[in-house]
Amino acid sequence: MSVVIFLALGAILLIVAEFFVPGGVLGFIGSIMGIIAAVMCFHLFGVRTGLYFVFGLFLFVTLMVAILVTVGHKLPFKKSLYLSSTTQNANVSLDYLASLVGKDGTALTMLRPSGRISIDGKRYDAQSEGIYVDKGTTVKVLRIENNHLIIRPKSSEQEE
Repeated sequence: MSVVIFLALGAILLIVAEFFVPGGVLGFIGSIMGIIAAVMCFHLFGVRTGLYFVFGLFLFVTLMVAILVTVGHKLPFKKSLYLSSTTQNANVSLDYLASLVGKDGTALTMLRPSGRISIDGKRYDAQSEGIYVDKGTTVKVLRIENNHLIIRPKSSEQEE
């Protein structure tokens, strides 16, 4: 009897632990332990007790999962359970990058065709329009594509 109880408790703990350590391994092992406990219960105590055990185990696991899903966001360690980021930060970043269009900067690395530039003392990922730009060259931001500043050397802009 005690083996069945330990297997059932282990199964419940591992299935609930799956919420804290995602990946499926703990939940899978817990499910296997629950099945083994149910088979042992059927074998040791008969069909009626085995069915009660399976129903009780299913009900308890379902109840624990429901509680974690509904009340889990209020737990003090919720940051490890739920992703709570929003896309507002991404929009602010794009708006900020858009404000750099038309500004001048300096190439911190050689752009072949991508590299790093500095505008007003801050570093940014940048990409030239397919040409190599030497380190230290003054560049102008033309547009934004895929969170990269598209730049052109200031000297080639004056030639056109």
